[in-house]
Amino acid sequence: MTILNKPNTLTEAQLRKMVQGKFGLFLDFDGTLSEIVDVPDEAKLYRNNGELLKELSEFFPITILSGRSVESLLKRINLPNLRFVGNHGMEILKDGEVVLPAVATSYLKNVADAFEALQTEITDENVFLENKKITISVHYRNVSDPETTKTILTPMVEKIAQDHQLEAFSGRMIFELRPPIEIHKGVAFEQIVRAEKMTAALMIGDDVTDTHAFIAAQKLRLANECDAFSLAVIDDETAPEVIETADFTLSGVEGANQFLSSLLMVTKESST
Repeated sequence: MTILNKPNTLTEAQLRKMVQGKFGLFLDFDGTLSEIVDVPDEAKLYRNNGELLKELSEFFPITILSGRSVESLLKRINLPNLRFVGNHGMEILKDGEVVLPAVATSYLKNVADAFEALQTEITDENVFLENKKITISVHYRNVSDPETTKTILTPMVEKIAQDHQLEAFSGRMIFELRPPIEIHKGVAFEQIVRAEKMTAALMIGDDVTDTHAFIAAQKLRLANECDAFSLAVIDDETAPEVIETADFTLSGVEGANQFLSSLLMVTKESST
């Protein structure tokens, strides 16, 4: 069976070897496990991804590593065996409680004040502001002219971020404001891999924020610390740096779903 759809990808033999060791699977949510939707609150797991994750989690640890808040993720994935890391690594679910690092909590007021400023400055009702407490997302997918809106919003968002000692980032029809601290998906990926002494790991994601984890996987692999690889879920909106940074690619959310099915098959075969 074909597991990946990019030339010179992992072979089934390589994947089988990975899952036979201390293996970990890391997945983004939007654009990976769920289709990109116009209204973020309407996102849900694609097809049978819930069942696949449940079965796969019986064999190895799975981490949902997302820009969404942990609270938002829990509404969409009701599986107790999974690890949830939200807000690009600034939230983690521990013993049923959402925990933020101390260095991040000092920025809670900055984020709250920046959100108020954005509400005042952004008057387009088709731009959706999402307050995630420690970060803010500005979604403009629903506007009639996204490129023009992006041009208008960019200086506004950057100024508000600067005024409140935050950093501004852009992604797929989205801006994000975050505390200026060295916590991102790459940091979270490395910390979990090392803490659990994983011998192999896969990170699957679709957006620019996932490239931090892609780079971390390559770093760990080149240092012979972990046989870690990255897979980019790509479509017509994919930023070039996502494809360039990833080790391999999957064709859209459907391709990611097919990969999880193939991974489950290989894992079951390897466990017998």
